[in-house]
Formats: sequence, C-alpha cells, structure tokens
Amino acid sequence: VACIKEIRVIKAALPQDEHRETDVLCDFINDFSIDFVFSLAPESEWSKIYQSVDMTRVTFQRVLPGYLSAKQIDKIMRKKKKTGVGRQRDIGYRARPVLPCMGRHAMLKASIASLFEETAPAYGLSTDISINPGDALLGYKWYDFLLGCKYIPGVEGGASIIDRDGKIRKVVVEHLKLHPEASFEEMETRLFPGLEGSISYFSISPRHLEACLTETCQILVEGKYNDILIPGRHYIELKKDFGNIHEVLEIVKNDEVRTAIIKA
Repeated sequence: VACIKEIRVIKAALPQDEHRETDVLCDFINDFSIDFVFSLAPESEWSKIYQSVDMTRVTFQRVLPGYLSAKQIDKIMRKKKKTGVGRQRDIGYRARPVLPCMGRHAMLKASIASLFEETAPAYGLSTDISINPGDALLGYKWYDFLLGCKYIPGVEGGASIIDRDGKIRKVVVEHLKLHPEASFEEMETRLFPGLEGSISYFSISPRHLEACLTETCQILVEGKYNDILIPGRHYIELKKDFGNIHEVLEIVKNDEVRTAIIKA
C-alpha cells in the first residue's frame, strides 16, 4: 500500500455508495493523492460528501453508476426483435430491500412494490412484482423479464442520509436483529433523528437505460433523473406521496400513451 501512495502518476477513484463511510473515503483520496474523482453524486452534494478534500486540487466529474456495453445492446436488440410486440404482463418489478439507514428515499424501492401490488389488480392489470431476493433475475433473464412487461415502476437510485463514519448503519443492523419488524419511523426517531434529508444522493440507474432499450414504459417517482429523463415525455410520473396513483393506473389501464413514451 505504501508503494502505491508514492507512485507519481495521475490517480483516479470511482467510488460508489458515497453516502456511507464518507470520512474513510475522504482520507483515502487525501492519503493516496487522488487527482480525479468520478462521482455518482450531483455537484451540489460534493462539498457535503468530500468535506476534508481540497476541491481546488482534486478534479470531480459526475458519471453514471453503470452503462450498457455495445455487446449488451446488440444482444438485447436481437432479443427484442425475436420477442416481437407481445407482452404477457402489464406491470413487472423487482427490487431488493434496503436498510433504513439509507433514508426514506431508498425505502421507496420497497414501498412502490407494495403500492402497485395492492392497487393494480383493481384496475384489471396483471402484475409480477417482488422484493424477495430469491426472485431476483440475473443476467439476461432480467432483459427477458423487461421484454415481457408493458410497464415497470421505478425510482432514482441513492440515499437521503449521509453516514460519515458508518455508525448509523451499525446501530440499524443491530436494532433489526432484535426488532426485525421495526418500522422506518420508529428507527428514525430512536436511532437517527433529524438526519433524513442530510444528503440528496440521487442518480439515474442502469435500470432506467435498460427499460428505455427494451421499450418498457416507465412509471417513475418524481425526481431529477440526471436531467436525462423528462416526466410526461419519457415516463409517467408518480408523485412522491403516491397521491396520483389512481390517475397513473387509469393511464396504464387505457394504455394510450405507452407507444409515444417508449419511442421518445
């Protein structure tokens, strides 16, 4: 490790999950004389995350958390051509549960699963929704799944709590061992009061790009989406408080805007 510190070359770091153990990340950048940091965070959040880093010495550039290679794109396009236009389910969704220490924003992944699972059947819509890790779809099975769905819900990736030393995550994990059914509100009050919204670490994710490529119409919780995806043009917008869910499901049921959105 010491010899790496002494090497006189241009050094770059590509961190992910910049909302946690942030102090260690800053120490690493300083100790190893990192020249470039390719960050997933919006520029507005850099000074919060990298408090002890000399922003005049280190160059920051925002990037995406993942990309589709030309090989992936070619294979997906061939799958799409072979599959044709027939899609057997109206709404499909997969997500993994996250820890409450990431904040209320991250908890939306599970919340929208429950929302659509509970409300969509009343509109005569078929669903395949799960946040069970055992139902995860890996590799190209995920693209097959997308190609079988007309619509897919989603939310920006990221977190709304900054955990500089990892202590919040530690106490949450320990609390859940003793109280596995504890609600987010209970843990927020007891374990990390007032920290919700301490960071806006939000980003578009590869999932959104994959849905665009497979022409699966997205229903997304309102957000920035790196100013790439525009509500009403590239996706159907679901309000953060879910207040327009019935309006959204009426749009899905009528299925009149999907073609225009996926083409855009």
